Amino acid sequence: INVEAWLKGPDPDEGYVITHADRPAALRVLQDIFSRQAITLVDQTAFEKSAGEFLGYANKYRVALRYIASSDNTFRGITFFNLQGQDVGVGPLYYVTLYNPDSNKIISGYFDPRTGVSSAPKEIIEVNASLQKIEWGKTSDEEVERLDLTAHEQFKKILETTPRNQLSFGASLDAVDSFFRSVH
Repeated sequence: INVEAWLKGPDPDEGYVITHADRPAALRVLQDIFSRQAITLVDQTAFEKSAGEFLGYANKYRVALRYIASSDNTFRGITFFNLQGQDVGVGPLYYVTLYNPDSNKIISGYFDPRTGVSSAPKEIIEVNASLQKIEWGKTSDEEVERLDLTAHEQFKKILETTPRNQLSFGASLDAVDSFFRSVH
C-alpha cells in the first residue's frame, strides 16, 4: 500500500476499508510501533479505535497482538488474530502488517488457518463444537450470542496461553511470519 495515495482514499468502490477521517490515526499506530519497536499499552488502546483493511474488521475481537520486524529491520509492525467473522463460531484470521516510513509503504496480509489443510485445526473444531447445541429457529438470539461469545473467549484463551509450537497450526503461523520477515 502506498501510504500517500492511501491517505487520500478511500475510493467509493473499495468496500470494507478504514474511513478517510480515521486513516491518519491508523497510520499513527503503525508509526508509533515502528519507532518504539514494540507494542505498548498505548498502541493497543489506539489500535482498538481503528478497524478495516490491514487492521482487521472487528476490533473487539483482535487478540494475541505481537511485534514483528523484517530481518533487515526496515519494515516493522504487528501480528494479531481477528476472531470475528460474519458467521457464528470461531473463524480466525491471522494478520501481519508492516510499515516502512522510508519507502512510505504498508505491507499486509492475512492467513486463514482453516485453508490449505484437509480439515480445520483441532483447536477451532473443539471450540466450535460447543455451538452444535444451537437449534436454528428454536434457540433464542440471546443464547446464540452468549454461546458465540463463550466460544470466542475460549479460543482467545487458547491463543494467549498456549505456546505457538504447541498449536496444531503453529508451524503455519511461523511460515507466514518468516515470509514477512524476508521483506525488504
